[in-house]
Amino acid sequence: MNLENYIQVSGPLFEAVERERLFADAKTFVDAYPLENPQDVLKDYFKEKDRAGFDLIEFVSSHFAFPKEKRHDIPKSSSMTDHISLMWDILQKDMTPPSPYSTLIALPKPHIVPGGRFRECFYWDSYFTALGLAVSGEVESIKDMVENFAYLIDKFGFIPNGNRIYFTSRTQPPYFSFLLTLLLDHVDEEWVLSFMPQLETEYNFWMEGAEALSEPGTASHHVVRLDENTLLNRYYDKLNTPRPEAYLREIELAKENPPKEFFRNMRAVCSSGWDFSSRWFADPKDFQTVEALDIVPIDLNCLLHHLEITLADFANRLNDTAKAKHYQSVAELRKEAIQRIFWNDEEQFYFDYNFKKQKQTKSWSLAAATPLFSRLASLDQAQAVGKHLEDKFLLPGGFTTTLYEGIHQWDKPNGWAPLQWITIKGLQNYGMDLLAKEGAKRWIQLNRDIYTATGKMLEKYNVLESSSAVARGEYTLQEGFGWTNGVALALIDIFDK
Repeated sequence: MNLENYIQVSGPLFEAVERERLFADAKTFVDAYPLENPQDVLKDYFKEKDRAGFDLIEFVSSHFAFPKEKRHDIPKSSSMTDHISLMWDILQKDMTPPSPYSTLIALPKPHIVPGGRFRECFYWDSYFTALGLAVSGEVESIKDMVENFAYLIDKFGFIPNGNRIYFTSRTQPPYFSFLLTLLLDHVDEEWVLSFMPQLETEYNFWMEGAEALSEPGTASHHVVRLDENTLLNRYYDKLNTPRPEAYLREIELAKENPPKEFFRNMRAVCSSGWDFSSRWFADPKDFQTVEALDIVPIDLNCLLHHLEITLADFANRLNDTAKAKHYQSVAELRKEAIQRIFWNDEEQFYFDYNFKKQKQTKSWSLAAATPLFSRLASLDQAQAVGKHLEDKFLLPGGFTTTLYEGIHQWDKPNGWAPLQWITIKGLQNYGMDLLAKEGAKRWIQLNRDIYTATGKMLEKYNVLESSSAVARGEYTLQEGFGWTNGVALALIDIFDK
């Protein structure tokens, strides 16, 4: 992959475009592509940029093709569920790049994209989208997702954040094992088990550098050694530079003297999928206090436990007893560590852990529902978490993401479809069916109310006011929307037939 071909994500022309704020959304230019050889475009730029009357927007417009914002005429639907069914074809995109200079990475199969500015496949979005595809009987689309992710694992050794070249330094929450186990109920077992090599490759990616960590309180890539017997994981990005898709914003947030790994910390937050949230900051109002690299997240480690037990299960199905025992063993070690490191007996809740400060964070968030979703809590712990969820997190439109209300989109008052699913399923796993049903009822009603008013499904919602007046983050509210559609259908299938 010759990075010199991608002058829309780095270099002098890219920086000039970003600093001049030519586009309201920084993702517009990085998703564009030059109409001719990129080096020829650069030569033209250097030749013309200092001439009197040079117009940068005119130059860029004549040398680049830009993403087309297509407005689809969606047939009128009798209900929200009918609308979602019609949206699958609209959100399914061919993943063939329009040019060799496009930042889009080719995939062998079409993929359901989130929608709006998100024109490519996103890793963790895909699982929650697949929940609805399964309800719709669109199993082939889920299989396409798996084949695309297997292709990316074979190509990069992991699943990038999305299939864009500027996403290839980081991953997202690991849901590949969840996609595969979802398909066990819908397709031939042999087909699912054929992805065991890719599943192992992803696991090895997460555990890279573990063998070299001997000192407690040290980290390498995604692995953190807490003590002699405890290895857990964090989010990480191999680059310590501003993200191209948010270049100017991050330059401005960095100010004159950013902390040593400021940009890598910001990228690690994006790898978590919770970009941005009070979870990742010592002071949620100050971006310079970002400390994502120091935080061992409760939800990530629950997801990796699922990856380990899935590997053990697949190995058993493939009659590889030794491998099954190995993965079962590391899963049991992680389960014990999750209970010891993240559970707070005084607060009766799960919290993230800051390994540099050697203490739990104080961030109350729906990440604490993940041990229930992954069946890693005891019954007493689950019931205690459930009480907090009911008393503190359940709002008129569903469960709020955190208890901190501020500037970040992964905080109160925002509610997000994947976290509704994780929380509601977690409650169901421990017999708290009434609370699960109430949460589902409120979320479904909010989805329906906004759909009735606007004809749209949205990326996120305000669950405090039951509205679309969300804390917006670094971009405007997006429509579509893959994981909202998927979770809505899956919850309706369970609770509201």
